[in-house]
Amino acid sequence: MTVSYELSLASNGEFRFVLKDATGKGLISSELYKSKTSALNGIASVQTNSANEQRFERLVAKNGKPYFQFKSGEPSGDWNQSFLCQ
Repeated sequence: MTVSYELSLASNGEFRFVLKDATGKGLISSELYKSKTSALNGIASVQTNSANEQRFERLVAKNGKPYFQFKSGEPSGDWNQSFLCQ
């Protein structure tokens, strides 16, 4: 599947990205990041971790919308990124 990432600046000056499919439909949107570099690192994390199902957990928010979290590569195994499914 061909995908692309659209990086954008929010009204509060923070950055987010949207993962889009080949037709341009949004698949996931990221949390907000304080810097462009952090958002780009988030994209790299999705590219690295999304191929390994042991690195993320699929969840459902209280409002019924699906989302998932990536597990950090640290020994503590903390969850460090959340993404909303669109």
